Amino acid sequence: MERDNVQTWFDGDMDAGDRLDTGIARALRGAHVFVGLLSPDYLASNYCWRIEYRRAMNRRARGLMRVVAVVLRPCDWKSTPVAGFKLLPEDGREVTRWRSADDAYLNVAQGIRRVVAAVRKELAAPAGRPVRAKRAAPGRAAPEAEAKPPHKPSLPAKPKTPRPDARDAGATTRRAGSARSKAGR
Repeated sequence: MERDNVQTWFDGDMDAGDRLDTGIARALRGAHVFVGLLSPDYLASNYCWRIEYRRAMNRRARGLMRVVAVVLRPCDWKSTPVAGFKLLPEDGREVTRWRSADDAYLNVAQGIRRVVAAVRKELAAPAGRPVRAKRAAPGRAAPEAEAKPPHKPSLPAKPKTPRPDARDAGATTRRAGSARSKAGR
């Protein structure tokens, strides 16, 4: 049985002279899975933590991406929003605290493989039929796949009333619209 290859990307794949933020943002828009490698350096990095990770979590909130955090070295991840998610390796135990780093990385690889399988299943599902994560059997750990955030019902739009001062002054008002990327849809 032939399996589809997983394409990986990291900023080291960029060429000299490429704009970092543009290339990273483009790669994030096209990705289905984001893996953050947690360490003190990662959490201290303004770009990695506050920009890249935030962008990934925003895509996750819209149901466009799975975000997986891997704890490489001891760091203060428990005081961050990551604390609310299942981490790799097992139980968020840092790779450096495992008896064997090989065992830790095997656990990480297996966890990421399960997430990739879940994403593939979701992508293959017919439109309109969401794929639900499996529940763990009694006495077993829950699967790595994250639960989707609950759907929030939208409120009816309020009727717009023109402002007398803007109309009287002949001014026009424009609403800033948000540009949405169609990549990955």
